[in-house]
Amino acid sequence: MYGHAAANCHADPRCVKCLVPHWTRECSRTRESGEKPSCVNCLQQHTANYRGCPKAPKFLSYNRPKPNRPKMAIDDAEIAECLADSIETQCSHAFPPHDIAHINRIEEDVLQKTSLEPKDDLAPVSLCEVQTLVKSLNTRKAPGLDGTSNKAIKCFSIPLLSLLVAIFNACIKNCYFPPAWKEAEVIGIHKPGKPRDLPASYRPISLLSGLGKLFEKILKTRLSDHLLGKGLIIDEQFGFRPAHSCPQQVLRLVEYVSEGFETERSTVAVFFDVAKAFDRVWHAGLIYKLYSLQVPDRLIITNQNLSIVLSS
Repeated sequence: MYGHAAANCHADPRCVKCLVPHWTRECSRTRESGEKPSCVNCLQQHTANYRGCPKAPKFLSYNRPKPNRPKMAIDDAEIAECLADSIETQCSHAFPPHDIAHINRIEEDVLQKTSLEPKDDLAPVSLCEVQTLVKSLNTRKAPGLDGTSNKAIKCFSIPLLSLLVAIFNACIKNCYFPPAWKEAEVIGIHKPGKPRDLPASYRPISLLSGLGKLFEKILKTRLSDHLLGKGLIIDEQFGFRPAHSCPQQVLRLVEYVSEGFETERSTVAVFFDVAKAFDRVWHAGLIYKLYSLQVPDRLIITNQNLSIVLSS
């Protein structure tokens, strides 16, 4: 009565001739024996699967749910909105919070500290420092929303660079990061081998303002000086450190393995790869850690915004 074959049924078998719990093919009521079958529905002398039975049960109807397919995006605005939603999903937390009280306490503490006036003073930006950073800019990098390329920044005159130095110093003094420098122009690059009709198949490439990245380098220099000067970075940290690189850590691992071979000891290595670790970092927790490490208040900046740009 459930509309599926007996081979797919999980209930106990029941004979359609004699109502005994066994397979019909094993029943002793055959034509040769002369015994009449008995219907379980109307108790008349016919099999239970006889369609002409007045009390034959009706098969239960089963409507399969329709697949919930997203709406196809056609125009540029809809495509950009789909890509923006996909990036927002990738940057959101994959799992629900397990300690709401702890999260609320950290976020309230961070909100209170960020609302206070900054106490620490940073070293002022000099014209020589800006000139050195401008010379190291890569002219092949694409500009951000402001359209100012690195090639154009390299053509800045000394008076214009001096004005830029004054802007940087004013931003540090007032603990201010211009909102226009925090907006990113995001371009989706298709991942090879991935379906083109899915937003998750595109790798987001963020294009930030060249002037904003120049200011970030100035802040990074002061942040590195603070962390390295106070010994807050462990010796095993090789990434994003001057005079350190990942191949050096590989050589360090090779030395461990070679030493194990020489001493006839086993070497075990455990590697962790967290998906979307940078995109899904808990910002409030990160800022709380920076305050715990006594990082100067003026080096802590807020989140960035983005806008989606489609190729022609």
